[in-house]
Amino acid sequence: HQRVRIERWDPARDPTAAPAAAAAAVLDERELVRGGAVILTRGPRTRAVALLDLVEVGRDAIAAPAFTRLAVEQALARALAELADDAPRTLCATTGHGELDLGAWAAVSARLADDGIAVEAIADVAPVPGRCAAVAILGAATALSAAEQRGVADHLARGGGLLVAIAGRAIDGAAPTTGVDPVLAGWGVALVPAWADDPDGALDLPAGFRVIEGYADHPIVRGFRGRRATIWQRARPLAVAAPAIALVTTSARGRALDPAGAVVALAPPIAIAAAAERAGGRVVVVSGAEAIGVDPSVRGHGTDLLAARAVAWLVGRAPEVAVPAKAGDQLRLVLTAGERRAVAAMVVIGIPLVVVALLAALARRRRP
Repeated sequence: HQRVRIERWDPARDPTAAPAAAAAAVLDERELVRGGAVILTRGPRTRAVALLDLVEVGRDAIAAPAFTRLAVEQALARALAELADDAPRTLCATTGHGELDLGAWAAVSARLADDGIAVEAIADVAPVPGRCAAVAILGAATALSAAEQRGVADHLARGGGLLVAIAGRAIDGAAPTTGVDPVLAGWGVALVPAWADDPDGALDLPAGFRVIEGYADHPIVRGFRGRRATIWQRARPLAVAAPAIALVTTSARGRALDPAGAVVALAPPIAIAAAAERAGGRVVVVSGAEAIGVDPSVRGHGTDLLAARAVAWLVGRAPEVAVPAKAGDQLRLVLTAGERRAVAAMVVIGIPLVVVALLAALARRRRP
């Protein structure tokens, strides 16, 4: 028997609650405090659903701000479904090809651990062990062997997941690689041997920039656009074709630069992350592997959250819930019992008294 306990959350009474929830959700603390939020917890796992996670804000017929889409039931049902999924999952990270040490992705691993997703280093993926719900290739400097690439391709054909984080570093002048270039080509993703640059989001970091608006309509980055910044450093551009989609892009002024700093012929916006799904298999490719796992408290960004969400999507931990969203004009106001009594008293007693008082005042004014 499952029981749900509802508690009122008052940030003024618990000054540590708002910063903790905001940090976990990578949101501005003021948004949670001023707009309100629903914090769902189950054991050590938490989901913060803020006000703007429940709606889409657009423009009405006279170009005034308006709620254009309401997804209250959808957002809460999705969060509850995620928390209810207790089945353990394992993300198997390859080794032996110059990959990053798993410690470099500590911030991502911590988020995954809270969600019951274990990260395990694995030396051989030919074939991929059955316990691996998804395979991660984190910053490989050399290509996997032909047998390993066949193992990864077979894993995807069986409905498995693949996360590829591309290294931005150049090692001994070697050409950049994803480690599984032929496999990704079959999924519509190709690495462009250059670096991505975005003057609109430029930061005081070597080859670094911020993305705030360039997110696709996809479960991994839902709620990021305009609200959650991600930081990218030495990100490699991606050429994306069906069935893949560009998950994260630069602004329209983004560009690709070769090692000499010359502009590469690649139409903006420049894709720096991509996702694909086919016959149950799922692939996510992100760039700038070295910067993704940096402690977010140092940089104050949500790139680690994006990576953790990508893994959750790959292993099936982020379900889509079949609850339709509503248009902005379909909102039905739901009142508490006390509020209903107050409205009834106003309609039955308050308004008639006001009318009687006005009539009496008019009658007095008309007397000679």
